[in-house]
Amino acid sequence: MHGSSLLSFDVAASRFVDGLNLTADGPIAVWEFERPDRRMLRAPDDRLVMYVTVGEGPTEATFHEVDVAFHEVDVAADGTISVTPLVTLATDDPAALARTLGVVAAFVPDLTAGDGSCDLFLGVPWRYPGSDARVIRDFIPPRR
Repeated sequence: MHGSSLLSFDVAASRFVDGLNLTADGPIAVWEFERPDRRMLRAPDDRLVMYVTVGEGPTEATFHEVDVAFHEVDVAADGTISVTPLVTLATDDPAALARTLGVVAAFVPDLTAGDGSCDLFLGVPWRYPGSDARVIRDFIPPRR
């Protein structure tokens, strides 16, 4: 990942295999998570996930003009990259979405259901005041 470009690299051949520029109707930002300190999360079902905003800003005042979504990044065996929207976030309170940027992220298995599903927990790092947290239920759906 470099800026809004994704690249795949073949270590054995020491060469880049594929590249993809993320494009949209506005500026794109791929957000970094505080903990773990990375731009892509590896889900318990082994998918790569990134958190992307499209639009100016974003600030609490302009967040209603910004698209916010998690995208799945797939790298095929031949190194080909594809990006697919996974979950789009929406709310009547733009400030609530603004507080999901640069947060701590953790996948939490639903042990009560025992169906393989996982929730995604988003919370503020311990260094920052407050206890604001968000949970996206069944981010990883139950196994069928």
